[in-house]
Parts: sequence; C-alpha cells; structure tokens
Amino acid sequence: MLFAGILVLATCHLAIATSEGPMVVVFYKEGCPDCGRLDELLDGLSSQHSDLTIGHHEISDPEAKDLLSRLAFSYGVLDTKYPIVFVGEKAFVGVSRARELDVRSAVLDCLAHSCPSPLSRLKETSLSWDHVVFASGVAVFLLLLLLSRVQ
Repeated sequence: MLFAGILVLATCHLAIATSEGPMVVVFYKEGCPDCGRLDELLDGLSSQHSDLTIGHHEISDPEAKDLLSRLAFSYGVLDTKYPIVFVGEKAFVGVSRARELDVRSAVLDCLAHSCPSPLSRLKETSLSWDHVVFASGVAVFLLLLLLSRVQ
C-alpha cells in the first residue's frame, strides 16, 4: 500500500506530453559519428517527403535526458547507445547498416500509413525507469524502518 502511494505521488509530478508531435524523435550526442550518419539518412528522407516531421534532441540537455528516459521506458528499450530513434511503434538504439534500413523502412511505413507521434505514448506511460527504481528504494527503506521499530 505504501509503494502504491509513492507511485501515485511520483505520477502526479510528471508532465504529460500532448499527442501532437513529430513523426520521428531522435536523441543524439554531439560529436557522435553514428549520429551524423543517421542525420544524413533522415535529411535525405525529409528532403523527399515534406510531410516528415523530425524532433532532434541533444542528450546533454536535461529536458532531453528526461524525455529520453520516459520514452525508453515506454518502448521497453535501454538508452545505452546513440543515436536512439523512435518512429511510430518502433525504437532503434545505435546504428548499423541493417539498422539504417530498418529506420528507413519504419519512416516510409509511417509516411504511408500515418503513424502516431512517439510522444503520444507518454500519455499511456507516465513513469520512467528511474522513477520506478526511486519509488522502490523509498518503499524498501520505509519498510525496513517500520520493521526495525516493530522489533
């Protein structure tokens, strides 16, 4: 019951994004060569498709780091490498030739079938991994404190 209360409090303090937003959301690290390669791919697609909207976020920005944490949790991926790309219902971590083809395919599929913005998933999942870990730690601490006083 205590744990549930902590989760409710953590949820109340989170900002929920609107369902409007870019079709592709990219998180990159300044100076990352793989990020540059992915940018070239997305720039090429963007020049061919005027309706393609891309949100770029540099990971050193604290707001971008928070947004990435929430999106990664929502998609069930770990934010271990850059770039990280969210397209429709898919997430891609890191870049390789095969991954570039997958990103291209996902973008073209979204252009053809009108995918929702990845930001719309934040309405469904308002907690990130770090919020869950923090709430769990607080719950364990309070439980141990309560048990030590009972004895």
